[in-house]
Amino acid sequence: MSKRKQHSPEFKAKVALEALKGEQTVSELASRFGVHPTMIHTWKRALLEGASGVFERVGRKAPEIDEEQVKELHAKIGELAVRPYLDHGILELNNNAAERGMRAIALGRKNYLFVGSEAGGKAAAIAYTLIETAKLNAIDPHAWLADTLARIPDYKITKVNDLLPWKWRG
Repeated sequence: MSKRKQHSPEFKAKVALEALKGEQTVSELASRFGVHPTMIHTWKRALLEGASGVFERVGRKAPEIDEEQVKELHAKIGELAVRPYLDHGILELNNNAAERGMRAIALGRKNYLFVGSEAGGKAAAIAYTLIETAKLNAIDPHAWLADTLARIPDYKITKVNDLLPWKWRG
């Protein structure tokens, strides 16, 4: 005599849901999953009867909260958040510098939508690169670009590197 096969709740739910979909007949599902059609009907009925329990809150017990433990955890979180600023005085308490640094990127991202063409996008990328490179080298981008563009027509091609922002002396 063979022993009855025990199916997991996940398997039963999967089969019952397939039966509820109605895309295959019960006999097709029985042969597909290797179970008797009566079992599929039973599992389907159990799923439908127990479905409302998913939305009920009666059986659920609210977790117990230990107020003392909550206060202790909040104190530890606060200490962990403040500790780096206390250990390293060079750290800023806010991220305004990072926000200001990202502002140009965010504005540029909006402006990139209106470049008009691929060539316009390349020209804008070159202009943004030149301006940001000048800023990174602590040079006024307007003064540098004005001077460089005025010098280029008469400048020797072999000495163009002297006009780069890190070598420029206005």
